[in-house]
Amino acid sequence: MATDKQLKILLIAQQKGGVGKTTIAKMLGTFAAREDLMNLRVLLIDFDYQASLSKLLLDMDYSEALGTRPPIHPD
Repeated sequence: MATDKQLKILLIAQQKGGVGKTTIAKMLGTFAAREDLMNLRVLLIDFDYQASLSKLLLDMDYSEALGTRPPIHPD
């Protein structure tokens, strides 16, 4: 169990697409939050316009066929 109370910030960024940013962020966040591993409080913030991390964690399907759009969009 984590005993260090100091805030830690980890940023995952890369302009190129398809390099695994979303997967790495989800896996690191999941690993840190698991009680049997690190048991930390984790906040994941998705700044991606496509909301890939949000869709992955919330199990949401944003598609034109369903008439749904991400919570943040230019329109």
